[in-house]
Order: sequence, then structure tokens, then C-alpha cells
Amino acid sequence: MSLQENLGITIKALRAEKGISQEKLALSTGIDRRYMSDIENGRRNISLEIIEKLAAFFEINISKLFQRIEQIDSFDKNKHKK
Repeated sequence: MSLQENLGITIKALRAEKGISQEKLALSTGIDRRYMSDIENGRRNISLEIIEKLAAFFEINISKLFQRIEQIDSFDKNKHKK
């Protein structure tokens, strides 16, 4: 999977952990709801500013956010090796 897709999976998982809707996440971060949908579906190559907003909302630093993205990438690569 691409970095964009892995980022979307990560954002969707973080949102689910918080138990909030995509719309609430979009409103809380000042990101358009349709744009948020595109992010979660891996269709957007987002800016550092958006990454910063999302990390702040989830109360994690950017490096932790990317660690989670890398975990998905590692899982996906290991899954395809079998």
C-alpha cells in the first residue's frame, strides 16, 4: 500500500479509538468533510499543516503518528511475504 493509503488507515483507526465521526473530526480540525473522507480513503497527498492538525487533535506527536503508519506498512509487507 502507498503512504497515502497507510495514513488514511491510521487516521481512521485513531478516529475509531476516540469514538468520533468523520464529520466531528473534520469540524474539530477545520478540515473540509469531503477532504477528510479523501484522506481516510488514501486519495489525498496531504500537507504538513494538515498532518500537524491531525496529530494535535489526537494528542500525539508527529513522530508517533508516523510510527503508527509504519506499523501498518510493516504488517502489510509481512502479510504479502507469506
